Amino acid sequence: TYLFGLPSMAAVAINLLKRDRVRNTWLATHFRWHLQTVCWAVVALVMVTLAFNPFAMILTRVPLLETSYTLVGAWAAWRAARGWQALREGRAIRPAVAA
Repeated sequence: TYLFGLPSMAAVAINLLKRDRVRNTWLATHFRWHLQTVCWAVVALVMVTLAFNPFAMILTRVPLLETSYTLVGAWAAWRAARGWQALREGRAIRPAVAA
């Protein structure tokens, strides 16, 4: 529900609508961080579903699918926590790997 719940979809919409207002401020990094987190998580979930969902027809329980969903969720939660920590400290968020 983190990625597809109503509050998350509202946050993405607000980020997209207000992005110009925060351009060239430290908040712009948070908007980009949030949008990248959601976009990459959605891509990962689609890929995992396409990769493991055919097995759901054969097996009654698909541990690989469930484990993969859990890992994507944990990654998104880590990104959210890292973003909130930086926001609380009033600083721009830096990517883990310099681009």
